[in-house]
Amino acid sequence: MATDHRQRRDRPADRRHLPSARPGRPPAHCSRTSGWSAPSSSTPRQLSGGMRQRVSLLRTVVQGRPVMLLDEPFGALDAITRDELQQWLLEMWRRHGWTILLITHDIREAVLLSDVVHVFSPRPARILASVHVDRDIDRGADFGLDPRVPPLEAQLHAELTKGMAGA
Repeated sequence: MATDHRQRRDRPADRRHLPSARPGRPPAHCSRTSGWSAPSSSTPRQLSGGMRQRVSLLRTVVQGRPVMLLDEPFGALDAITRDELQQWLLEMWRRHGWTILLITHDIREAVLLSDVVHVFSPRPARILASVHVDRDIDRGADFGLDPRVPPLEAQLHAELTKGMAGA
């Protein structure tokens, strides 16, 4: 029996994994650390791009799944909001121990948010290289100053360049 997307969205079973929260608000344990400050009466059109991205991340997080797929989650954000949300995601990752598959074209972001960075070829996609990022690297404000970061970024840049040349 086929159902359209409106019926699926409104079924209570779709919400059985969500922690309880007031309608229109994220759960308190996530909103306190995510910078959520929009009133619950706000519609998506009334939210800034950064706030929409926060809502999108919160919608993913509150599902409580052990694996998350994030496809360019910070690409359209200004630098300050991107830094804030990246740090928030790192804190949530430390706290909850999720497995996160992050798709990004930003080399610094890949190193900051990853334990392993896989470099893919152009279509048909295949893994060209895998670069391991030491978990001991401080992922805070001084991340870029760690002497282990620039060589990782250079290695990833070289692999991407080599991959594009072979396309």
